[in-house]
Amino acid sequence: MAIIKCYECGNEMSEYADICPKCGCPNRLKQARKRAVYREKQRVAAINNTIEYYSEQAMFGIVALIISLLLGYGFYKWQGEGSIVLVFLFSIMFFWCYIVMTKFQVGLFASLLVCCVFMMGIVKVLSNTPLIVQNLFAFFLLIYPLYYTIMRPIINVFKIRNEKNKL
Repeated sequence: MAIIKCYECGNEMSEYADICPKCGCPNRLKQARKRAVYREKQRVAAINNTIEYYSEQAMFGIVALIISLLLGYGFYKWQGEGSIVLVFLFSIMFFWCYIVMTKFQVGLFASLLVCCVFMMGIVKVLSNTPLIVQNLFAFFLLIYPLYYTIMRPIINVFKIRNEKNKL
């Protein structure tokens, strides 16, 4: 325990005392420590909340991908015959629908409408192209949603955890 001087009257007091016993002036050192501890707790809580947010976002992205692929496969089986590109395009449509809903915070109907119009335009453009072009286009159309909904949140979680461990 250290003895410090009161900044107001110069009386000696404990560094852990709340106020000076002579003049009643608050102990600035103790208040500064309390503020520093409080700020550190707030910073750690903010980091933990950010990690939790990105973890949840990645989990929802993985679930959206699985559901989209299952819906695309169901559409492919229901269609009877067709190319696997339809599975990709249908799956991508639902995946993009999820992104539109989360990014722009619009309802399910509005995002489905936007994605359906978008996908119908793509199918119309791709209908006369070779199958390899269709497959490549579907693959590249799937890259951004995979990055946006799954990879980016996971990367952010690792970055934040790494920064947290350095502190």
